Amino acid sequence: DNCNLAWKAPEDDGGEPVEYYEVEKLDVDSGRWMPCAKVKDTKAHVEDLRKGQTYQFRVKAVNREGASDPLATKESILAKNPYDEPGKPSTPEVTDWDVDRVNLAWEPPTNDGGAPITGYVIEKRSKHSKDWSECAKTKGAECEAEVLGLKEGEEYQFRIRAVNKAGPGEPSDPSRRVVAKHRNLKPHIDRESMKSVTIKVGQSLEFDVPVIGEPPPEKVWTFNEKPIEGDGRIAVCDRTLLCL
Repeated sequence: DNCNLAWKAPEDDGGEPVEYYEVEKLDVDSGRWMPCAKVKDTKAHVEDLRKGQTYQFRVKAVNREGASDPLATKESILAKNPYDEPGKPSTPEVTDWDVDRVNLAWEPPTNDGGAPITGYVIEKRSKHSKDWSECAKTKGAECEAEVLGLKEGEEYQFRIRAVNKAGPGEPSDPSRRVVAKHRNLKPHIDRESMKSVTIKVGQSLEFDVPVIGEPPPEKVWTFNEKPIEGDGRIAVCDRTLLCL
């Protein structure tokens, strides 16, 4: 919405010193020249431009005798940032996690939009939501971040936006899904249902025994102090469920 102009003073001042310069802008669509600045120096800052509009500018030197012929810019100027938003970073990788946090790493975009990357915005989306929300920011060019405040047991995806002077750019592709849970957890067996039970001959019995641990622990079930092997009478179901 603004631009800076500069020019050289006229070689011939007409016998009187230049008192000031008049700057005008041409809205190419309307074809009208409009005054936009009055300065004593050979430079001007022009504001109130419309984004995406094309303009031309011209300058007149003014002294006691009047105004000179105008000097116009050689080319039209498009009112836009001199740089663009950056491209999208690589897909973020989950490098570590726990019950309430996740650590991410990624590669910078191949296109910085013409201005240095000043930081990154991290966004998250839970399994039960269609919307992305900002969850963390970084400063500088470092391509890693820690996201805190996650809900234990919830499944999330993450994506990254690079930021430069033009603002945040296109988001990266979403990360793989990750559940906020312990990454390393000592194995634990809930023994509440593991009690002595008397049944009649021919009657079936099931023990539902929760087993937790991260990474998932290897489980070995025993019966009468011997490892259980499926033989038609005894079976171990693959979800920490012992069926007899």
